[in-house]
Amino acid sequence: MSSKYPALNSWFLFDSLAAIILATLSYTNASMFDSQPQYTIKAEKNKEFDKSCLIGTFNTESGNIADCLGHCLGNCRCQSFQICQNIKCQLCSSHKKENSSLFRGKDGCVYAMYETRHLAGTSKNFDAQCSGMSCSMNDNCCQRSAVCPDGKICKPNNSTKQPWKRFTCECPEGYYGDNCDQPIRSCQGYAQGSRKSGKYKVVDSDGSLYKIYCHFDSDGAWTLVQSFSFANRAVANSDFKKPLSEDTPISQDAVPAWTGYRLSKARMKRINENSDHLRFTCGFENVDNVSQTDYLQMSLDELESNKDITTHNPNNEMISYRGKIDEKDLRECKIKLHQDGKGLHVHIDNKDACVFFPASKPEGCSHFHYFSYFEEEACSLSTHSCTQYQHSTSQLWFGQGG
Repeated sequence: MSSKYPALNSWFLFDSLAAIILATLSYTNASMFDSQPQYTIKAEKNKEFDKSCLIGTFNTESGNIADCLGHCLGNCRCQSFQICQNIKCQLCSSHKKENSSLFRGKDGCVYAMYETRHLAGTSKNFDAQCSGMSCSMNDNCCQRSAVCPDGKICKPNNSTKQPWKRFTCECPEGYYGDNCDQPIRSCQGYAQGSRKSGKYKVVDSDGSLYKIYCHFDSDGAWTLVQSFSFANRAVANSDFKKPLSEDTPISQDAVPAWTGYRLSKARMKRINENSDHLRFTCGFENVDNVSQTDYLQMSLDELESNKDITTHNPNNEMISYRGKIDEKDLRECKIKLHQDGKGLHVHIDNKDACVFFPASKPEGCSHFHYFSYFEEEACSLSTHSCTQYQHSTSQLWFGQGG
């Protein structure tokens, strides 16, 4: 096996960490290892990276790629490297798979990427015996000082999707940005993360943190602002009958209290300002996504100057919406979003085109109210997921489209 870079135009698999060290650096011996850890190196001839990612330069003996790899492994920020003019080893803090714009053609240079596999738990008495490159690979980068900018938290990276990264710098919960100084106001601030539904922390108006419940799907990031049971909504003078413009928080620090939960007006307003869609759901705590329950989703942009529904009381016929009730599509229905002294609710008025309407309706029911408004219980559809049982729940979400 040649270690000269002209031969490196394909994948090289070194069968064990010991083998590469013995062959090129003579740092340790194969008896230290219980299994077969590997390096995988891919090199591209006549390529170089932009100097904006340069974090170190070393002289190397006759283009020895393992020597340059050793320097890279000794620097926690190194994600790839190159050898130029057969003697110059240069380290890069980026990787071609993540930022291809940094790379360009250059005669006399070889750009190299590496991956490591099966390194954890493969050595015996490693701390006592290691030296040189083997110690670099056992090093916890987060134990070093100043690997992350001020305000960011260092976390070891064990991702199989990014095996060239040894650590990540993350902002504390509730903040984002290069300097972690931008507050997160809603679930949209976590849309670029794991997108796992659950509790997250956001920043309140006074700078403190509080928890919200987030749901992520192909339509965007959704923040729960209200949830209640059919039984709780039916109670006389229930706070869930009040418009969002009234400040009536309920169990807002016990998220998600599905049978009785409502954010304060101030918190809802800040989330609403960071949203462009509204969504109603039924019994969401029992399903994985909206397609499994009755739901209605509409664009807040149609409300124009009344988009802030925590301040204004809309009375608008909605054009851009989608949803279903009892497995029937709502697209042919006339949907009106309305808010008054009985709270935010939806009118479904077009009985001619709206195919899910019952064939006959109880006397006195001129129209039907669903999704958060059940003033006339006799006029409710018995198969509607929000009103099917006394413990059935209804949710209101603010979201930003994905």
